[in-house]
Amino acid sequence: QPAYTLAYMPMRNRAEVPRLLLEEGGVPYDFEVVGFLPWAELKQTTPFGRTPTLTVHATEETEEMVLAHEQAITRFLARELGMCGATPAEEARCDVLYQQYWCTLRNHGLTHEGEHYSAAALADLRRADAGTREAMLAHARDYRAMRRVNDWEVAERSLAALRVFEDVLADRAKDTTADHGDGPWLVGSSLSYVDLCVFEVVAELAEPEHVPDFADSLGLPELGGLLARVGARERVRAYL
Repeated sequence: QPAYTLAYMPMRNRAEVPRLLLEEGGVPYDFEVVGFLPWAELKQTTPFGRTPTLTVHATEETEEMVLAHEQAITRFLARELGMCGATPAEEARCDVLYQQYWCTLRNHGLTHEGEHYSAAALADLRRADAGTREAMLAHARDYRAMRRVNDWEVAERSLAALRVFEDVLADRAKDTTADHGDGPWLVGSSLSYVDLCVFEVVAELAEPEHVPDFADSLGLPELGGLLARVGARERVRAYL
Protein backbone atom coordinates (compact mmCIF):
# COMPACT_ATOMS: atom_id res chain seq x y z
CA GLN A 1 0.00 0.00 0.00
CA PRO A 2 1.27 3.50 -0.78
CA ALA A 3 2.57 5.42 2.21
CA TYR A 4 0.43 8.47 1.46
CA THR A 5 -2.78 9.56 -0.22
CA LEU A 6 -2.95 13.18 -1.34
CA ALA A 7 -6.45 14.45 -2.10
CA TYR A 8 -7.26 17.62 -4.01
CA MET A 9 -9.43 19.04 -6.75
CA PRO A 10 -8.51 18.54 -10.45
CA MET A 11 -6.03 21.41 -10.62
CA ARG A 12 -2.43 22.11 -9.56
CA ASN A 13 -2.79 25.08 -7.20
CA ARG A 14 -2.51 24.10 -3.51
CA ALA A 15 -1.45 20.49 -4.09
CA GLU A 16 1.34 21.03 -6.61
CA VAL A 17 4.24 21.56 -4.19
CA PRO A 18 3.25 18.50 -2.08
CA ARG A 19 3.08 16.46 -5.30
CA LEU A 20 6.51 17.70 -6.39
CA LEU A 21 7.89 16.68 -2.99
CA LEU A 22 6.37 13.21 -3.26
CA GLU A 23 7.60 12.77 -6.83
CA GLU A 24 11.13 13.99 -6.10
CA GLY A 25 11.19 11.88 -2.94
CA GLY A 26 10.36 8.78 -4.97
CA VAL A 27 7.83 7.47 -2.46
CA PRO A 28 4.68 5.60 -3.51
CA TYR A 29 1.49 7.62 -3.10
CA ASP A 30 -2.04 7.82 -4.42
CA PHE A 31 -3.60 11.00 -5.73
CA GLU A 32 -7.32 11.20 -5.09
CA VAL A 33 -9.18 13.66 -7.31
CA VAL A 34 -11.90 15.48 -5.38
CA GLY A 35 -14.61 16.42 -7.88
CA PHE A 36 -16.36 19.76 -7.66
CA LEU A 37 -19.87 18.28 -7.52
CA PRO A 38 -19.33 15.88 -4.57
CA TRP A 39 -17.19 18.42 -2.70
CA ALA A 40 -20.13 19.86 -0.74
CA GLU A 41 -20.69 16.45 0.86
CA LEU A 42 -17.02 15.52 1.22
CA LYS A 43 -16.25 18.90 2.78
CA GLN A 44 -17.85 17.79 6.04
CA THR A 45 -15.47 14.83 6.32
CA THR A 46 -12.20 16.76 5.97
CA PRO A 47 -10.28 18.52 8.73
CA PHE A 48 -11.55 22.12 8.86
CA GLY A 49 -13.54 21.54 5.65
CA ARG A 50 -10.54 22.21 3.43
CA THR A 51 -8.41 20.57 0.77
CA PRO A 52 -5.78 19.42 0.09
CA THR A 53 -5.52 16.66 2.64
CA LEU A 54 -2.72 14.17 3.13
CA THR A 55 -3.51 10.78 4.60
CA VAL A 56 -0.47 9.16 6.19
CA HIS A 57 -1.39 5.50 6.18
CA ALA A 58 -0.96 3.33 9.24
CA THR A 59 2.05 1.10 9.70
CA GLU A 60 2.85 -1.54 12.31
CA GLU A 61 4.27 1.23 14.49
CA THR A 62 1.95 4.17 13.76
CA GLU A 63 -1.74 4.93 13.39
CA GLU A 64 -3.29 6.56 10.35
CA MET A 65 -3.13 10.35 10.34
CA VAL A 66 -4.89 12.92 8.16
CA LEU A 67 -3.26 16.31 7.68
CA ALA A 68 -4.85 19.46 6.32
CA HIS A 69 -3.55 22.77 4.99
CA GLU A 70 -0.97 23.19 2.27
CA GLN A 71 1.70 24.66 4.54
CA ALA A 72 1.48 21.89 7.14
CA ILE A 73 1.48 19.17 4.47
CA THR A 74 4.45 20.73 2.68
CA ARG A 75 6.56 21.06 5.82
CA PHE A 76 5.65 17.56 7.03
CA LEU A 77 6.63 15.96 3.72
CA ALA A 78 9.83 18.00 3.53
CA ARG A 79 10.88 16.68 6.95
CA GLU A 80 9.85 13.11 6.17
CA LEU A 81 11.67 13.11 2.83
CA GLY A 82 14.82 14.91 3.94
CA MET A 83 14.26 18.11 1.99
CA CYS A 84 14.16 20.69 4.78
CA GLY A 85 17.87 21.35 5.34
CA ALA A 86 20.67 19.25 6.76
CA THR A 87 21.07 21.16 10.05
CA PRO A 88 18.81 23.09 12.44
CA ALA A 89 20.20 26.32 10.99
CA GLU A 90 19.37 25.23 7.44
CA GLU A 91 15.91 24.11 8.52
CA ALA A 92 15.31 27.54 10.04
CA ARG A 93 16.54 29.21 6.86
CA CYS A 94 14.12 27.09 4.84
CA ASP A 95 11.30 28.20 7.14
CA VAL A 96 12.24 31.86 6.67
CA LEU A 97 12.29 31.61 2.88
CA TYR A 98 9.11 29.53 2.82
CA GLN A 99 7.29 32.18 4.81
CA GLN A 100 8.59 34.87 2.43
CA TYR A 101 7.38 32.80 -0.53
CA TRP A 102 4.00 32.27 1.12
CA CYS A 103 3.42 35.95 1.86
CA THR A 104 4.46 37.16 -1.59
CA LEU A 105 4.60 34.62 -4.42
CA ARG A 106 1.63 32.73 -2.97
CA ASN A 107 -0.33 35.82 -1.91
CA HIS A 108 -0.74 34.52 1.66
CA GLY A 109 -2.15 31.29 0.27
CA LEU A 110 -5.24 32.95 -1.18
CA THR A 111 -4.40 32.70 -4.86
CA HIS A 112 -1.61 32.37 -7.40
CA GLU A 113 -2.79 35.62 -9.00
CA GLY A 114 -3.11 38.42 -6.47
CA GLU A 115 -1.98 41.83 -5.32
CA HIS A 116 1.43 40.64 -4.09
CA TYR A 117 2.36 38.49 -7.08
CA SER A 118 0.80 37.92 -10.48
CA ALA A 119 2.26 36.12 -13.49
CA ALA A 120 -0.46 37.76 -15.59
CA ALA A 121 0.71 41.23 -14.52
CA LEU A 122 4.27 40.33 -15.51
CA ALA A 123 2.98 39.05 -18.85
CA ASP A 124 1.28 42.41 -19.40
CA LEU A 125 4.57 44.13 -18.58
CA ARG A 126 6.38 41.89 -21.08
CA ARG A 127 3.88 42.88 -23.77
CA ALA A 128 4.08 46.59 -22.94
CA ASP A 129 6.02 48.94 -25.18
CA ALA A 130 9.78 48.72 -24.81
CA GLY A 131 10.08 52.11 -23.13
CA THR A 132 7.59 51.26 -20.37
CA ARG A 133 9.15 47.87 -19.72
CA GLU A 134 12.72 49.11 -19.72
CA ALA A 135 11.86 52.00 -17.41
CA MET A 136 10.30 49.67 -14.84
CA LEU A 137 13.18 47.22 -15.03
CA ALA A 138 15.78 49.99 -14.82
CA HIS A 139 14.15 51.41 -11.70
CA ALA A 140 13.04 48.13 -10.16
CA ARG A 141 12.11 48.58 -6.53
CA ASP A 142 13.62 46.70 -3.63
CA TYR A 143 11.15 44.56 -1.69
CA ARG A 144 12.53 45.95 1.57
CA ALA A 145 11.40 49.43 0.54
CA MET A 146 7.76 48.36 0.21
CA ARG A 147 5.39 49.65 2.87
CA ARG A 148 2.42 47.59 3.97
CA VAL A 149 0.12 50.13 2.30
CA ASN A 150 1.65 51.32 -0.96
CA ASP A 151 0.85 52.53 -4.45
CA TRP A 152 3.11 50.09 -6.30
CA GLU A 153 1.73 48.45 -9.41
CA VAL A 154 1.14 44.70 -9.18
CA ALA A 155 3.92 44.10 -11.72
CA GLU A 156 6.32 46.08 -9.50
CA ARG A 157 5.37 44.03 -6.43
CA SER A 158 5.71 40.83 -8.45
CA LEU A 159 9.19 41.74 -9.66
CA ALA A 160 10.27 42.74 -6.16
CA ALA A 161 8.97 39.43 -4.78
CA LEU A 162 10.87 37.40 -7.37
CA ARG A 163 14.06 39.39 -6.89
CA VAL A 164 14.22 38.40 -3.23
CA PHE A 165 14.90 34.83 -4.39
CA GLU A 166 17.00 35.96 -7.36
CA ASP A 167 19.29 37.79 -4.94
CA VAL A 168 19.52 34.83 -2.55
CA LEU A 169 20.61 32.58 -5.41
CA ALA A 170 23.06 35.18 -6.72
CA ASP A 171 24.65 35.56 -3.28
CA ARG A 172 24.86 31.79 -2.91
CA ALA A 173 26.54 31.46 -6.32
CA LYS A 174 29.14 34.08 -5.37
CA ASP A 175 30.10 32.23 -2.19
CA THR A 176 33.10 30.22 -3.32
CA THR A 177 33.60 28.73 0.15
CA ALA A 178 30.19 27.03 0.26
CA ASP A 179 29.40 23.49 -0.83
CA HIS A 180 26.78 23.97 -3.54
CA GLY A 181 26.41 20.30 -4.40
CA ASP A 182 24.61 20.18 -7.75
CA GLY A 183 23.21 23.68 -7.15
CA PRO A 184 23.43 26.44 -6.17
CA TRP A 185 20.26 25.96 -4.17
CA LEU A 186 18.41 28.43 -1.98
CA VAL A 187 19.56 26.65 1.18
CA GLY A 188 22.47 24.29 1.72
CA SER A 189 24.08 21.93 -0.76
CA SER A 190 21.00 20.00 -1.90
CA LEU A 191 17.48 20.57 -3.16
CA SER A 192 14.99 21.68 -0.50
CA TYR A 193 11.27 22.26 -0.46
CA VAL A 194 11.74 26.00 -0.92
CA ASP A 195 13.51 25.30 -4.22
CA LEU A 196 10.46 23.30 -5.31
CA CYS A 197 8.12 26.09 -4.17
CA VAL A 198 9.94 28.73 -6.20
CA PHE A 199 10.35 26.31 -9.12
CA GLU A 200 6.58 25.85 -9.28
CA VAL A 201 6.11 29.64 -9.46
CA VAL A 202 8.69 30.28 -12.16
CA ALA A 203 7.56 27.23 -14.16
CA GLU A 204 4.12 28.83 -14.37
CA LEU A 205 5.70 32.18 -15.23
CA ALA A 206 7.58 30.49 -18.09
CA GLU A 207 4.40 29.13 -19.68
CA PRO A 208 3.65 30.47 -23.19
CA GLU A 209 0.81 32.75 -22.08
CA HIS A 210 3.00 34.45 -19.50
CA VAL A 211 6.73 35.22 -19.90
CA PRO A 212 8.62 32.26 -21.41
CA ASP A 213 11.83 34.32 -21.63
CA PHE A 214 11.52 35.78 -18.11
CA ALA A 215 15.17 35.08 -17.25
CA ASP A 216 16.31 37.48 -19.97
CA SER A 217 13.40 39.88 -20.41
CA LEU A 218 12.82 40.44 -16.67
CA GLY A 219 16.46 40.19 -15.64
CA LEU A 220 16.16 37.03 -13.52
CA PRO A 221 19.00 34.75 -14.71
CA GLU A 222 19.45 32.93 -11.40
CA LEU A 223 15.78 31.97 -11.29
CA GLY A 224 16.09 30.85 -14.89
CA GLY A 225 18.92 28.60 -13.77
CA LEU A 226 16.84 27.22 -10.90
CA LEU A 227 14.02 26.44 -13.33
CA ALA A 228 16.44 24.52 -15.55
CA ARG A 229 18.13 22.62 -12.70
CA VAL A 230 14.94 21.46 -11.02
CA GLY A 231 13.20 20.72 -14.31
CA ALA A 232 16.12 18.54 -15.40
CA ARG A 233 15.95 16.29 -12.33
CA GLU A 234 14.95 12.81 -13.42
CA ARG A 235 11.89 12.37 -11.21
CA VAL A 236 10.62 15.91 -11.68
CA ARG A 237 11.06 15.65 -15.44
CA ALA A 238 9.18 12.34 -15.51
CA TYR A 239 6.32 13.83 -13.47
CA LEU A 240 5.99 16.94 -15.60
